[in-house]
Amino acid sequence: MATEIEFKYSLEGPAEAGIIASSDYVTQYLKDDWTERNTLDVHYDTPDWDLAGRNALIRVRAWINLSIATLKFGSYVKDGHPGLYKGQDFSTVFHGTEPVIRDLIACGAPESFADIRGEDLCPVFSYTCSRRSATLYLPEMTRAELSFDEGVLTVGDKSVRTCEMTLELLFGPCSELEAYCERLVSEHRLEPHSVTKQETALRLLRSR
Repeated sequence: MATEIEFKYSLEGPAEAGIIASSDYVTQYLKDDWTERNTLDVHYDTPDWDLAGRNALIRVRAWINLSIATLKFGSYVKDGHPGLYKGQDFSTVFHGTEPVIRDLIACGAPESFADIRGEDLCPVFSYTCSRRSATLYLPEMTRAELSFDEGVLTVGDKSVRTCEMTLELLFGPCSELEAYCERLVSEHRLEPHSVTKQETALRLLRSR
C-alpha cells in the first residue's frame, strides 16, 4: 500500500508552468535534473460507475513490457487545506479485468472491494499525459516531487485538455510541504484543484 499526500493546482498552460519551474523559490530547492515522461492511463469502472461511488477507480498504466493496475481511492480535503488530496494506492500486474480485483486484494487492497466483479469492469475514460518532474529538497528533511502535467482526458467521444501542477510528499512532515505550497500559491496566485480526474470525466460524460 502507498499513501498519497498531494497538493494540486490548475495552470493556464505550459508558459505558466515554465515560469513557476524557473522561479527562485523552486530552483533553490532543486539538486537533480528535471525528468520527462509520457504516459497513457486507462481507467476502469463498472458501467454504472460503482467504484466512483466509493471515490475509487482502477488505473491501468502500460510500462515497457507489462501493465500495472492500481486501485486508487481518496478525496480532496475540504477543511481549510486548499488543493490537498489524500488517498491510498494498491498495485498489481494487470492480467485482465477478470482477476484484477482478486489480485489487488491479495496485494493488500480492502476486502470491501470483493463485491466488484472483475468481469463487469470496462474502460470508462483515458488520460494521456506529458509530465516534467523533479525532487524538491525542503527544510526539516522533507522531500517532495514537483510535477507539471499537460494532458488530455477522454471519455467517449468527448475530451478536455488539462494543465496542472502537483506537489507530492515523499518524506517528512505534511506541515512543511503545506507551508511551502502556501508561499508558492501566494507568489504565483495559483488556483487549487478540488475535482479529481474521475469527477471531471463524469461531468464531461453528462455534459451536452
